[in-house]
Amino acid sequence: MPVERSAWRANDSVAYEQMRAAADALVSLLLDESPPDVTGAASVLDDAQSVDGFDRAAVDAARERFETQLSDLRAARHV
Repeated sequence: MPVERSAWRANDSVAYEQMRAAADALVSLLLDESPPDVTGAASVLDDAQSVDGFDRAAVDAARERFETQLSDLRAARHV
């Protein structure tokens, strides 16, 4: 009996989880603002949910975008 293989490779799953972790960290920081940036947090969540998990380039691009926003926000807090 043939075994059906997943379209995801193990490293694709890791990349997707890294993208989600970056989005979660960004949302956390946005909600920790004074006042909380609820609209920005909702936008990040929408962006993360709209990423096609089978499109590795889209997953990587979203992770990079979230990490850049996260770095910028952290840098702005330390100025």
